[in-house]
Amino acid sequence: MDGATCECGLGSVEVSMAIDGETFDLILRGTELPLSHQFVDVLPANVSVGLSNAWHRLNPTGFMDATIRMSSLEDKHTLNMEIVPKILFISGKEEEMSLELTEGSVIVENTNVFLNDLKFELKEE
Repeated sequence: MDGATCECGLGSVEVSMAIDGETFDLILRGTELPLSHQFVDVLPANVSVGLSNAWHRLNPTGFMDATIRMSSLEDKHTLNMEIVPKILFISGKEEEMSLELTEGSVIVENTNVFLNDLKFELKEE
């Protein structure tokens, strides 16, 4: 299957998948996808446990672009993600602020997570 597309709110997801015997390859490319309060739960467990309390306390919303690839070849499984949090909205105490990404991304390679030079511009509403 190559190039199946669906819309998600303002965003969209394109999917391609190949299965050949014991080989499996799935690629998802999403743009302008809404961020969920469960976002940290898709990260590897060794990372999501550490970030979970802070993430749920802030309870941010916003939008992201993401490329996710899962593959399996001869019982070797891989997970690679590049997540670009375009904008985060955080509210509390009757105030709202936004964090707009100026550069960087979150990279996941199997169980390793890298916050590659994430820089945001803070805007208070």
